[in-house]
Amino acid sequence: APAVGEAIACAPEVLGDFAGSFLPALEEPYLQAGAARAFGRIGQVRPDLVRDAVPSLQTLLASPDATVREHAARALDQILAPRPAQARPAT
Repeated sequence: APAVGEAIACAPEVLGDFAGSFLPALEEPYLQAGAARAFGRIGQVRPDLVRDAVPSLQTLLASPDATVREHAARALDQILAPRPAQARPAT
């Protein structure tokens, strides 16, 4: 899952449609940490592509697995963090 996230983050204009396709991975205990990491990586670049993952990531904050909790928290921060406004050219 992290490799998929990295690929989408590097080419969101080409691969962005696939961002939501691995949302079910957040439900599989053995994939949760990697999937959360992938959603976070995409969220750094295009948070709009992974906003649907926010409820599932919030649920993972209660996981008994510390690694899953850590990656879910980071992903939420990367998806929900305010972004600075684009600088406007001087006129």
